[in-house]
Amino acid sequence: MAPGRFATTKALRTNNLPRPAAGDAWAMLPKIKAPTLLIRGELSDVLAPEVADRMLKEIPDCKFALVAGSGHSIPLESPKGFLEAVRTFL
Repeated sequence: MAPGRFATTKALRTNNLPRPAAGDAWAMLPKIKAPTLLIRGELSDVLAPEVADRMLKEIPDCKFALVAGSGHSIPLESPKGFLEAVRTFL
């Protein structure tokens, strides 16, 4: 596992958030209190459009940005598109 990924995984394990049961993560989305930006790469083969649409509906105060020509690794594949989406959101 890459060092950065390990640190993220470790942080997720130690944040004391309740863990959803398998398949129950959807139930947690409506509980998100912070304004949220969902960014999807147009060519992503990881986050399907249908899943992104459902997430957008389930998360309160959620904004959506589609980055044209990008796959799933948006900051690496389209840094300008990523920054534009975040700046617009902020």
